[in-house]
Amino acid sequence: MSQTFLGRTQEIDKFTEVIDCLVNTEGSSQTDIKPYIFLYSGVAGIGKTDLLDKLKEVAETKLAGNLNTISF
Repeated sequence: MSQTFLGRTQEIDKFTEVIDCLVNTEGSSQTDIKPYIFLYSGVAGIGKTDLLDKLKEVAETKLAGNLNTISF
């Protein structure tokens, strides 16, 4: 992402915490992770796309190779 991303630290931290819980479940490996779906909605112009781009970066780092995304 070429533009500066500011704010939404609480949302990013919470998402990172959830991903960490999925990955760090005792006795499981990344290949054991069950599929999860995260849905985001809201009014136009509040920064959903920028936030989702940032969350995708977090997920790609944490889930290395175990991530599929759908955008529309």
